[in-house]
Amino acid sequence: MRFVLDEFPLAPQSNNMYRNLRFGGRVKSTEYKQFERAACAWADKRATLIAKIRPELELIVARRQWIRVHTFFCLPYDMIFTKTKSAKSVFQKWDASNRIKATHDALSTALGIDDRHFSVGNAEKILTEVEPYTLIVMEPATIISDVQVIEEITGCHKSTDRSIL
Repeated sequence: MRFVLDEFPLAPQSNNMYRNLRFGGRVKSTEYKQFERAACAWADKRATLIAKIRPELELIVARRQWIRVHTFFCLPYDMIFTKTKSAKSVFQKWDASNRIKATHDALSTALGIDDRHFSVGNAEKILTEVEPYTLIVMEPATIISDVQVIEEITGCHKSTDRSIL
């Protein structure tokens, strides 16, 4: 079972979520507040869909599974590849991994499910020819152990001294 949510707003980078106050403390940035409002408007437009999938997502949590969240940032070519000579990399302009936390927070609010039940799936930049947006795919994921990861990656049983890592 998979759930696909399209046209979710683009989150700000984690570096731009908060701003420092002059005499100490931090508050949400204007960019982050705009994103939160956009995410609420997105959820309002999809209230029927959310009401339909929320019970299914709650069942995943009740079965003690994760909700794996794959996040695809759909961007035009010029947002993915920078053209400036000062950039260290052609991919420097737009950072996908830096936007996961804000996306998960807003998705959690929209769905009414705590994001502690989310597991990070793919987080990729992909091309689009329309206005930028976030495509989200959610699916159940079994919680696995370190032994399973080691055995899957190496094709070997876990050694007692962990030397295979």
